[in-house]
Amino acid sequence: MTHDCSTAPVDLVRTSASGRGVARIAARMLALAAAALALPGCVVIVDGDARASASVLRSATFAEASAVEVEGDNGSIRFERDPAVTGVAIAADLRCEGADQAEADARAAEARVVAERDASGRVSVRAEFPAKRSERGWSSDSASFVIRAASLERIVATTSNGRIVIKQLGAAIEARSSNGAIDIDGVTGAVDARTSNGRIEVVLAEGAASDISLATSNGAVKLDLPASWQGSVRATTSNGRIELPGVESRGGSAETTIGDATKAKTVISTSNGSVTVRRAGN
Repeated sequence: MTHDCSTAPVDLVRTSASGRGVARIAARMLALAAAALALPGCVVIVDGDARASASVLRSATFAEASAVEVEGDNGSIRFERDPAVTGVAIAADLRCEGADQAEADARAAEARVVAERDASGRVSVRAEFPAKRSERGWSSDSASFVIRAASLERIVATTSNGRIVIKQLGAAIEARSSNGAIDIDGVTGAVDARTSNGRIEVVLAEGAASDISLATSNGAVKLDLPASWQGSVRATTSNGRIELPGVESRGGSAETTIGDATKAKTVISTSNGSVTVRRAGN
């Protein structure tokens, strides 16, 4: 199944009766964009070149979904739990650039979100942008996604430049950003989060008992474990302080065991930043 929103008008968002949550999200995104730009498009000057931009909102819904994978090249990705949503609701803010406003507007009108569900219930989401009609070598097209669901078994979020936020969904998480912070809160599944440049903060919900792997090349890492979590914890940093339950170290590496070491494993690394691991009740 494919949702192709490329025919939707630039100033409208297509929704269904079950997608009213998407409409609310899209309305907020549009209000923020309008406040920031005051006009449907804008022109900026960088290194003497005038660059125009235009935005468009797209949406898609699926009545059933067990997992969602979002692939973004440039922009933020946000997952939120919404008990009112049946299946999954997707809202995207797409921004296109052009050599002039006419080109930016035309490219935005053709930009679309491709959302497909396979037989297993996995929904894959990505943005597609039209080719530039000018000979300019630069491009800063971007796509920011907001995904809402009542529950999911697995989440995969990948972006080359942007923040990733996942809130109150008990799914297994895989998050990747080349440049941006990662915030994960209220999850019970396994977490694998990596960014090349940015902090990582993870708060596990009560009942979480899975493996955790967190890595950043530049930024602090904070992990809050529930009282239910048991396992081994190992942390390394090239430049910063390490604080684990019952253990403190000034750089290098440190490790500790919480309860039964065989239950789960947490591995944390950063090249430049502090590492803090806390456990409820300690």
